[in-house]
Amino acid sequence: MSDESPQQDSPQQVVLKTFEVWMKKDMEAYKKLIAPDYVVTSTYPAHLPISGEGHGPDGAVEYQTRIAAPFELLGAEVKDLIASGDTVVLSAEEKLRVKATGKEVLNRVVAIIKVRDGQLASTRLFGDTYAFHAAFQQDEAPKRTSRPKKNAVKNALKAATTGKARASKSAGKNKVKPAAKKTKAGARKSTARARR
Repeated sequence: MSDESPQQDSPQQVVLKTFEVWMKKDMEAYKKLIAPDYVVTSTYPAHLPISGEGHGPDGAVEYQTRIAAPFELLGAEVKDLIASGDTVVLSAEEKLRVKATGKEVLNRVVAIIKVRDGQLASTRLFGDTYAFHAAFQQDEAPKRTSRPKKNAVKNALKAATTGKARASKSAGKNKVKPAAKKTKAGARKSTARARR
């Protein structure tokens, strides 16, 4: 009889296997590679639909599904995989198309992954937040919901050029007050007082 136990995959092999099963959309195999206390976090800003975190196998699937939903995946490639003990740093490039805008984005992502007992224990994602922010922007400027009153704009322009404002129908709301005029003597006098 042999005392040898089956060889456990290295942390790099576990990370690559996880990447492969995710790309194949095999959620059951993916969940088996996630530890019960797993946590995934990212640097994506809260205003983007890809921000947030996930906990445990179900939370990891929910998180990954949610961040993948706004995109059409055009391609993904692991560029580097570096390991030190149970920590693996993965560098990858994802070419994506945002479904809402049609814009393409190249996401260069770095993931710091902790592996424990053949499963992912934690993942911290560092993606190209600027590229995602730009990709989610609409080409069309947002529409204004209100406009300033015509008289308020005219009064502001007149006050800026002449120092006098004309009263409008909504005098209390949009009244522009001209700055008080100073005389030459008063200006010298106030300057002299300021120096003392």
